[in-house]
Parts: sequence; structure tokens; C-alpha cells
Amino acid sequence: MFVKNMAIAVFGTAVLKSSSVTGTQSNRIKNKTKKEPRPKLDPAKLLAVRDTLRYWLTNEKGYDEVAIEFELQQVGTHISHKIYELNRVPSGKRAVHNHPDVTEVDIETENDDSVAKYCETDASAEEDHDHDDPLEDRSEINSESAIEEKDEEHTV
Repeated sequence: MFVKNMAIAVFGTAVLKSSSVTGTQSNRIKNKTKKEPRPKLDPAKLLAVRDTLRYWLTNEKGYDEVAIEFELQQVGTHISHKIYELNRVPSGKRAVHNHPDVTEVDIETENDDSVAKYCETDASAEEDHDHDDPLEDRSEINSESAIEEKDEEHTV
């Protein structure tokens, strides 16, 4: 997640959407389409992301050199995955929330309404079920006095 957030900060979403990490076309579609490959990301900025990751892993996380080198090898993979996430066409239930016509204000309003509805239902549920808590029943069953009462009932 750190690398993906750094890529957004360094390159920006518009550049990431229109670029690829290496600038080459994938083998899967190389022979199927005659489209030109997307331009590759600026190598100097990629090095900046790698150096920032190295610093963060060394000083903040305390990783050893072997682990750091492994993570640095994965930078291109993480950035290409972020590019995929940005270019992905939303589908299913998430399509409403990721739809380009829905603005952040609409989402915030929707979230505020759903939070308010949740709070209302949660408060009404607490009022209705003050004494119907199953955990309270279990604690009463497991208490020593309840066990003694059950023993007395069975012996009489």
C-alpha cells in the first residue's frame, strides 16, 4: 500500500492511468492488437519511489537488507497493480460507488444517510432489547448461584 500511495503522490492519477511501468505491451495482447504500448513512467521518479521505500523500510520498519531488496524488486509489480486498479471498469455492487458520474459529495451524502439510518436502527434495537441480551443469559447460567439452583432442582 505504501508504494501505491507513493506512486499516486509522485506521478498523479492521470499519468498513472495513461502509462505503464515498463512501456512494453503485454505478451497476452501483443499479437492480438496493433495498438501502440502505453508510454513508460519516468525512470527518475521510479527511482525516487524505490529510494523512498528503501528509506522507509530501513529506518521506520527496521527490515534487513535481504527483505529490503525483495521489496524493492516488487515496486514495479505494485505500481502496475495500482495502474490496473485505476483503469479497471467497475462492475457489480461496487459499480455504484465507483461510477464516474457519482461525485464525492453524493457518496458523502449517501454515507451520512446510511450512518444516520444505522444509528437510528441501532438505538431502537437497544431500546427494544435491553433485557434480551443472550450474553447476559449465558453469564447468569454460568454463575455459581445459577448452578447451585439447578443442582437443588434436580435433587428435589
